Amino acid sequence: MDTLVALILIGFGTFLGGLIMWKLFDMVRSSINKNKKTSIDAEDFDRLARAFVQHKKKMEQRMNNIERAIAEKKDSSESYIELEAPPEPENELSNDLNEKEKIRS
Repeated sequence: MDTLVALILIGFGTFLGGLIMWKLFDMVRSSINKNKKTSIDAEDFDRLARAFVQHKKKMEQRMNNIERAIAEKKDSSESYIELEAPPEPENELSNDLNEKEKIRS
């Protein structure tokens, strides 16, 4: 009798656990589908393509500079390689420490 009750409880617990897991999975799936953008506009695609091409050109230029620096290092006996510093991005953000120094001057 105890074994039968235990088997019934195990079966009910398994069913209940499966039902809860299925509901959670369904909620997550519906949330993902609700927030997913299914198509890309032509304007977005063009913007992404331009950004990719620009990134690719920058990376090729960096690789060429590094390869040239390595080739020059092989020719010279210096123990260090001087690489170009990446250009500072020009943005409208300001550094408060620099602003204070400018005000004091």
